[in-house]
Amino acid sequence: MKESKDFELLLFYRDYISAVQGIEAGVDGIIVDWEYKGKHDRQLGFDTEVNIHTEQTLLEARKLDIRLICRVNGHPYFLKEEVQKALSMGADEILLPMVRGKQQVIEVLEIVGDESRLGILIETREGITNATTLFDMNLSRYYVGLNDLRVDMGYDSIFQPLTNGTIESIAGYGVHMGIAGLTHPDKGFPISCHLLLEEMCRLGMGFSFLRRSYYRDLESYSAHQIISSIRSSFTQDQERNAEAITRDQQELIVAISDIL
Repeated sequence: MKESKDFELLLFYRDYISAVQGIEAGVDGIIVDWEYKGKHDRQLGFDTEVNIHTEQTLLEARKLDIRLICRVNGHPYFLKEEVQKALSMGADEILLPMVRGKQQVIEVLEIVGDESRLGILIETREGITNATTLFDMNLSRYYVGLNDLRVDMGYDSIFQPLTNGTIESIAGYGVHMGIAGLTHPDKGFPISCHLLLEEMCRLGMGFSFLRRSYYRDLESYSAHQIISSIRSSFTQDQERNAEAITRDQQELIVAISDIL
């Protein structure tokens, strides 16, 4: 079976060697993460990951022959100079977190100058409410950040938006949307990765991130094994009939219910 390349996999940068391995295994882009201001306090008490990448990290990653994305600090720590610096140092795309409304995006677009070079993270109550107006902007990507959405909405689990209609309400608008983080389909905790992949396929998601769980599972699998398994599974998920889609969705709902 031919593996699907339609599903984009973006690897959060950890070090040069790991990035090279990821690229050789077929990732579509590398993310350098400059977002750290206020993040520790915002997510205090939650099991999250805060990267502290520097300008040197971006320069190191820029040596790689692949699309390079830089996540900058969002409101209220957003600085135009930070975006300008990332672009001048070779970032192909800017990723703006904590978007609450259209004006925030317009401010960054004035600097970036091209919608295809700007992606946003929808991870606040206002972001969800204003999602359809943001979709009109035809940006490079729209990622729903489940960790921050949980904090902002007061959910008991990061996975609740997958069962309470939140994600369903903004999916299907024809934009390049992604959620969650992936690893080998046989792994994933507390929700199995294969269930997340199946739901992403049902919702028409076009990309996802490889980060903490992916790096953890490199102890058991090679980068190629993880990435090729994700692509193969996504291809198989696309071929499911209506009965199988409903069955898999119900399995995910039960799994999430069990952890609440």
